[in-house]
Amino acid sequence: MKGMHHLRTSVSRGLDLALQLTNSGRISGRAKPMFALMTDVGKVTLYQGTILEKRDDNYILLKTHYNFEERKKLNPHWVLPKTASISENGDLNVLYLDGND
Repeated sequence: MKGMHHLRTSVSRGLDLALQLTNSGRISGRAKPMFALMTDVGKVTLYQGTILEKRDDNYILLKTHYNFEERKKLNPHWVLPKTASISENGDLNVLYLDGND
């Protein structure tokens, strides 16, 4: 969202905050936070194994469960973004620019 850049943090800091809230004992199970990133292929919720690689250029490679063929069936005009690639099983991997700590 425009005007919200000052609230941007790194993925590791965001995961730490979500973990602190989850383990504080002050939040019910229904309200436990999930940490998600808006990428060029859609929203990606971070679970174990979602982060494939942290690169030196401040990008993080994420594994998604968005399937390329399914995307093309739903929207034949959809174009694979430059930040995305197709994995061996047809799912999309996408680069995400990490924020600052």
